[in-house]
Amino acid sequence: MDEHYIPKVSIIIPVYNGSKYLNYAIESALDQTYNNTEIIVINDGSTDNGLTDEIAKGYGDQIRYFHKDNGGTSSSLNFGIKKMCGDYFSWLSHDDIYLPHKIEKQISYLTNNNLKICYSKVILIDDKGSIIRKDHSQWYPRTEAIKKILPANYINGCSILINIECFKKVGIFNEKLKYTQDTEMWIRLLSRYDLGLIDDFLVQYRYYDDSRTRRKRLSIVNEEKKMIKDVFDLIVIDTLHSQSKTNIEYHIFQAKLYNWLGDLMSSKRYWFDFADQFYIKSTLIWKSFFNPAFVKSILGSRLVSIPSRLKRRIFSFYRHIKI
Repeated sequence: MDEHYIPKVSIIIPVYNGSKYLNYAIESALDQTYNNTEIIVINDGSTDNGLTDEIAKGYGDQIRYFHKDNGGTSSSLNFGIKKMCGDYFSWLSHDDIYLPHKIEKQISYLTNNNLKICYSKVILIDDKGSIIRKDHSQWYPRTEAIKKILPANYINGCSILINIECFKKVGIFNEKLKYTQDTEMWIRLLSRYDLGLIDDFLVQYRYYDDSRTRRKRLSIVNEEKKMIKDVFDLIVIDTLHSQSKTNIEYHIFQAKLYNWLGDLMSSKRYWFDFADQFYIKSTLIWKSFFNPAFVKSILGSRLVSIPSRLKRRIFSFYRHIKI
């Protein structure tokens, strides 16, 4: 890259009924110390009597503003990706806030480390903007990162910066996913790229009680199960196998991964039926008594997971006492 070239960053803000916080998000994008950005706001069919529309239009030519039929976060992000003119994609939720040096620090980091993607740590704030706590995100090598992100997404979407070339390799966001589109995208990216972590807090993530999310919990869990199953079969197994330094036969490697996934899922509350599916799948692939999934498939994940669940409860108890 030419040392004098300043890449353009497209900050994409999807918004639905966001009149309460949208101006804070846009202002934080406008206040970036990095001087080559475009701000794209996508109104995802808001139904708030034109309040969101009024706020966005009030910024005039400081932003690029689009209105579309409601389709969810993924469809809005994809709409923005197709409209963007930048070299890099940056996602900003309408109720979150970028710290002023977010983009500048990330571009510098990617350039200096010859990477295409990075993320940062975030600060959690409440609905009034008061700090709740700081989220100390971790960094892991690619194969370890894939394993860590399956049970719990540790990368905040608004902290990430992605070179547009990456979407040409892995595709854009999955519009069939309403709640887990970010985790699925990070796994696709990890199958091809190293992700860097900036050891700094660059985003304020608004975390507040959302009764709608609680009501949709069952839908979220069901989508998460399907997403994990799909990415595991289509991406994770082959990616981990290609990165493995062992000479183990593919079918045994595959069976061991299904056994591992069964253990992982059995540690999650109400996921026992899902875990049992993977134990059984492991035994069908590697029909050997050396396969630990045989015993687990007979006993069932609810029984198998008792020691790990007790250990977790004891640890939680003593940690509480210590505090």
